Amino acid sequence: MYYNLLTGSVPSAVGKLTNLTQLALDDNALSGSLPSTLGNLFSLTHFSACNNRFSSSLPASISALARLQHLLLNGNFLEGSIPSDLSNLLSLYEMHRVSLARPCGIA
Repeated sequence: MYYNLLTGSVPSAVGKLTNLTQLALDDNALSGSLPSTLGNLFSLTHFSACNNRFSSSLPASISALARLQHLLLNGNFLEGSIPSDLSNLLSLYEMHRVSLARPCGIA
């Protein structure tokens, strides 16, 4: 769903897509907070939402995504600290969070 000029926020119902393995929301005009229901996407291996207008902090529920390998969120207005439980995600090997002036995927 990247490059689709989407606006508004990500609905909490996204958490019902429990078999989803990849979610790419890059380069839209999405805003608001990332929903805590993202933590319900237990099959997710790749989450990318670069270059949007997300604000607030990263939801702690992301720490429940044991299969997550890529977490790409740069180019947003996220603030706060990274949830400490994120260090428990042993599959996570690529994470980009707050490099506001850089394109997606480059730290």
